[in-house]
Amino acid sequence: MNGSPARREDVESLFADYRAGLVAAGMFAGHPVTSVARTFFARVGVQGWEEMPLAAQCAVAAEATTRGRVADRDRADTAKPGLPGRLPALPR
Repeated sequence: MNGSPARREDVESLFADYRAGLVAAGMFAGHPVTSVARTFFARVGVQGWEEMPLAAQCAVAAEATTRGRVADRDRADTAKPGLPGRLPALPR
């Protein structure tokens, strides 16, 4: 066992819909947003997510997107110039 929680089909389906919604809205939908979202859905569950008001669901998406952009900025700030994979710094 690798220590990661087993993936449940219902959570993976919800996660796929969530990620597709982010992409369709032009929002960041890569790591770490996807990792945080999958963990969140595993904890909350499909029923818990469906019972959340839309405003709460949107707030979760906005927070996750912000975290992803901050993580990208931090990686860009610490990356060495000229190395492959260096991300451009985001405006602060």
